[in-house]
Amino acid sequence: MTRSIKDQSEKCAIGEFVTLARQCFISVYPNQTFDSFRWDYRHFLKTNTRRSDRFLYYVRHKPGMTKKSVLDAEVLPAHFSEVVKSILVLHPNTLIRARLTSFRILWESLLVRFGGDGSTFRWHLLREVDLVNTEQRMREIWADTTVYVNINGLVVDLQRLTDRNIIASFDFVPETNCPRQTHRHTLEGNEAALASLPSAAVLEGLADIYAAHAVSPPDRLFADIIAILAVTGLRIDEVLTLTADCLLSRTVKKRKYLGLRVSKRKSPHRAEEDHILWLTPIQSILVKQAIEEARSITRAARNRARVLEENPKRVPIPNLKWSDKLSAVETARLIGFRELCVINSISKQRLPRCRIGKKFFYRPADIERYLMSRRKSLWVLKRADGTKQMLSNTLFVVFQNFLGALEEGKGSRRILRLLVEPITQQQVRAFLTGLHLKDGRVRQRSAFERFDIRDPYSGAILKMHPHQCRHWITHNAVRGGMPIRDMARWHGREKIDDVFTYIHMTSTERIEWVKHKLESDELQGPFIDYYFSLADDVKDFFLEGRLAAVHVTHMGLCLHDFTLAPCPNKLACLSGNGCPEYVFDPSDSIQRTNLVQLVGRTKTVLDQAKAKSETPGLHLAASWVQDAKSTIENAEKILSSIPKSNSSITRPFVGQRPKFNPTRRG
Repeated sequence: MTRSIKDQSEKCAIGEFVTLARQCFISVYPNQTFDSFRWDYRHFLKTNTRRSDRFLYYVRHKPGMTKKSVLDAEVLPAHFSEVVKSILVLHPNTLIRARLTSFRILWESLLVRFGGDGSTFRWHLLREVDLVNTEQRMREIWADTTVYVNINGLVVDLQRLTDRNIIASFDFVPETNCPRQTHRHTLEGNEAALASLPSAAVLEGLADIYAAHAVSPPDRLFADIIAILAVTGLRIDEVLTLTADCLLSRTVKKRKYLGLRVSKRKSPHRAEEDHILWLTPIQSILVKQAIEEARSITRAARNRARVLEENPKRVPIPNLKWSDKLSAVETARLIGFRELCVINSISKQRLPRCRIGKKFFYRPADIERYLMSRRKSLWVLKRADGTKQMLSNTLFVVFQNFLGALEEGKGSRRILRLLVEPITQQQVRAFLTGLHLKDGRVRQRSAFERFDIRDPYSGAILKMHPHQCRHWITHNAVRGGMPIRDMARWHGREKIDDVFTYIHMTSTERIEWVKHKLESDELQGPFIDYYFSLADDVKDFFLEGRLAAVHVTHMGLCLHDFTLAPCPNKLACLSGNGCPEYVFDPSDSIQRTNLVQLVGRTKTVLDQAKAKSETPGLHLAASWVQDAKSTIENAEKILSSIPKSNSSITRPFVGQRPKFNPTRRG
């Protein structure tokens, strides 16, 4: 009886949910059907510089699925997929494909628990064990960072179903931690990050590619992209979406400065927040040279893009009349093939062939329709106000097959000068690291391999990822003395804290920092007292073992050892009684500014929450109010603290509570 009541309640809730989603589907996915197993979601993408499958497939999940195998896979049952579709329709975002994949993996976990009979599954039967099994499946196929993002996204979507009374409330905390938050707190993580920065040999190899090895137009264009990346530290798609007129200048006190207009990758308002990156004189020389060369190489492609934009429903073919009859050789040349056997392999439905007697010919109208089927989107960037940056105004746009000369086995193709496309992130990565298929075949050799650029010590072929340039520039600029606030402003970062991701300290640097503070009597506390009680010959060994925990935060330094236990304060140094391992430098203006801003933000949020709590039916959690008050009090305590003696360092919460709780014996 109870089971039937739950089934009836779930059926009613799901019916309302799916009905609402079907009503919204028409406007969210125009010219598509809700019940289809495949949806086209390309209109959600903000940039067109990534080559990926732009369809959502509501089919069962298997690791390593290809575009062909996914079409042959078993479709998800309607009683499961309808709810998933409704969530994705009513709560869309750019991570929609990853969210669908998480639900597909969840279905595989459910099938195991229900003995392979998915027809017996009902949403109110979902349990925490299913999420545990789903997370385990994710960890078998993905890295921890990917698992962290996807499992937490799945929990958020399932919570939405709980709010609609479709599934029962659940208490599930993912086991996978976010590596991006923990790698900075250990020596291994910092040293791994340092090792990932491009070496001197890699940087010299890039310089040789730009100055000597890159000769052909495709190589020159990629060399220009790498030069801009290496000099500016921009993200790869920020470079690929540069406009043709991205350079601008200004004169200050008779001195001319060159700037680069960039559309920020992680800005929620691309149209309003175009960022101007002002360059140093040395940067200006190389960036200007690279951009002017890229303009020259891509000028013809931009002109062709303008023609296509003026004819959205056609692919105009110059110097042809509608009545012309083209031979197979002429047609192959037009559509980008060198060999007749390739054009003969095209189906007659896509490219009809006409016949007069024993002779075959092709009509211009049929060729245009075939080219329209191969024509790609003519925009490269979608702004927040609905406008788009078109290919005709984009710096890095090329003819189709323009880069085919760099790929293995592409000798049968010629440059197709009737169609254009943007350069993608995958193509830039392939230029630097090569492109290898899953079966081991080499699709494209890297520039380092083609030009035989090797490590001088190991003899191995060099390689690097484009984003390493950004890490290298930021890391060296901060370590070289550039203020963090200036670095954040120069890169157009919305949060100053993001710069701390690039600050890494080796064990030697940590020890030297502490030794300097010890010699100047600037560190105090039980840790320091114990250090001075040791014999001189073991002090350094003690520091080497203990200082794996010294790391940088946006409010100061922390001495907690993350290799032994996670942060007891959940990275909230000032909540509760305050963290006894928190270290503050009153002479650091950035630390003081961050604390002042923290006090202001917390007070504002607390006042707003108290005002809303006066509304009938709304109440504030006492623990949350206490936590906010303690944060304000602790921050004000730190700002008013005065270091003892000649020290410039203070630990305001030392002695508040022990680091480890004593073990009680029964």
